[in-house]
Amino acid sequence: MLAFADEINSLLDKSTLLISSNGGNFHFATSATSLFYERYSWLDENQELYNDNDSLEERLKKYSKYAVSNRELSEMIFVYKNAVEAYGWFELTTLPTSGLLREYNGNSYAKVNDYNFKTLADLENYLHMLFTDSIVNDLLHPKNGTERYCNIDGELYAIPADRGTNITKGEEKYEIISSNADTITFRVTVEILGEWDGNKQPITGYETHDFTYEKIGDKWVFTTFNLVR
Repeated sequence: MLAFADEINSLLDKSTLLISSNGGNFHFATSATSLFYERYSWLDENQELYNDNDSLEERLKKYSKYAVSNRELSEMIFVYKNAVEAYGWFELTTLPTSGLLREYNGNSYAKVNDYNFKTLADLENYLHMLFTDSIVNDLLHPKNGTERYCNIDGELYAIPADRGTNITKGEEKYEIISSNADTITFRVTVEILGEWDGNKQPITGYETHDFTYEKIGDKWVFTTFNLVR
């Protein structure tokens, strides 16, 4: 990319501008060709990344670093939201269910109505794509609680439940604190909201949660996780 710009600008240096339509206005005169150097104008959309005296090469390097970081953050936000949804099937609500309730081990279960999860194994396999084995085991087989999901006659059933989210938590902000070949520390900062004042819930503070996302074997999973609301 830099070589292309250098080649274009080198040719401009050897040229003489006789006719210009710059700005939509034609005029006939010799002008400095440096006004038309290739500088990749789209770089100007992120002026906060550069210093005033940065060369084109320095601007391209800084933008490249920014783009890679921004892409990594976007990917982490996507994975995090998938993890929140899946974790929420145990802490906030359940997968959609339908049909009559059936008794099993002293609890009432309803058949899960989701084509992605026909059996408990389907659900477990999906959870293993997001979380470490210990988290998956705690979700499916809690030590001090009732198993929310089970197989009945070879099909997935769930205990219907829905508690909703914490209304004292507001918007979330995401950032990557550290990153290397095997570990990413992902931070979620959530607003703490006060009582309704007639127009809105004012922000009274912030709460920070750091999650570890690690490469274990050939896959990346959260090794620490909890809901922030």
